[in-house]
Amino acid sequence: MSHFLYWGKARQSENHQGDEFHLLQWHSLDVAACGYMLVMENRFNAAAIFAGLGLEDRQKAAEFFAWLLCWHDIGKFARLFQQKYTHEALDSGQRSVSNSRHHHTLTGMWLWQHHLSDAVAESIASPLSVRLRKRVLDRWLPVVIGHHGQPVSCENCHNDFLPKDIEAAQRFAREAHALFPSVALPQAWSEESWREQFLSQSWLISALVVLADWIGSGNHFFPWVAKNMPSAEYWPRSVAQAKNALRLLPAASDVAPFEGIDTLFPFITCPTPLQQKALELNISEPGPHLVILEDVTGAGKTEAARLRNKPASGAGLLAIGRGRRHNAACAFNDALNGGPVGSPATLLCLPGQVRKEAAKAKDVCAGM
Repeated sequence: MSHFLYWGKARQSENHQGDEFHLLQWHSLDVAACGYMLVMENRFNAAAIFAGLGLEDRQKAAEFFAWLLCWHDIGKFARLFQQKYTHEALDSGQRSVSNSRHHHTLTGMWLWQHHLSDAVAESIASPLSVRLRKRVLDRWLPVVIGHHGQPVSCENCHNDFLPKDIEAAQRFAREAHALFPSVALPQAWSEESWREQFLSQSWLISALVVLADWIGSGNHFFPWVAKNMPSAEYWPRSVAQAKNALRLLPAASDVAPFEGIDTLFPFITCPTPLQQKALELNISEPGPHLVILEDVTGAGKTEAARLRNKPASGAGLLAIGRGRRHNAACAFNDALNGGPVGSPATLLCLPGQVRKEAAKAKDVCAGM
């Protein structure tokens, strides 16, 4: 069975566009094209994120992300997934494997680890040894394959595949390499300093993966295609559709410059000592920051915590203000999840919660 006979999308909506099903490799390229355009247009700081990881050339960064996204649904090559939908053009036949209930992210990770990673590591360009290339790729792939909100665990999915499914996935891997021949792994990606940087940025990349998958799954912009054609022919078409789809994304919000405490709080004519300290505190060093503001009632902790937001556009910040119940209603999760990507989080908590929330913040800041 050719990899052109595997489906990726098949649930038709009321206003369905295109054929009865969408081939798996075309859906993979649709998502890859969305990732490509996210980087090329630097949407949600995508290009800046990859530049911070060593891919400063935007074209190379976009191609690398596109190549990476080709793997996001690789687990759908499993017979376990393919037998969920039948069509005479797919030649999928009757049920061939028992239902293990493994999600396609699990089958994808197993397929990568046992049947794809070695060959991909050998074929991709890099000054690194094949062993180090595989280590680098093993850091990237879980971020992409685990695109449904949970880290991918390692389970035995051998019985979820037929031999021809694995062969088809391997052919697809070779075709993805041919489509993006310039993709390479830099020497620096094997260094410990880069690994630490990657850990702090991987959650943002994961968010970009989810966004690319959401956009690339939109049938309105990506009509389903069941037709066989060379991938090099479909790719420009998919990029054009992705460019059109990204036009509906909202523009990035402008960040107003900080012009003083009276701009934010007109009722403050003279900052309290705590507020003055917050104004003078230097958090320009890169990396996450944890600031605990503790003072008596009426010292202006709420305003001081807000003041610490102003210079932190490039760094994660969690400000914990110890106060009483009347000015401490912000929940921990709301504080962490509120605001745009890259903005600081502010938490106001009750006196007895400071130590507990600071312990939580230690873990949270590691991902900011």
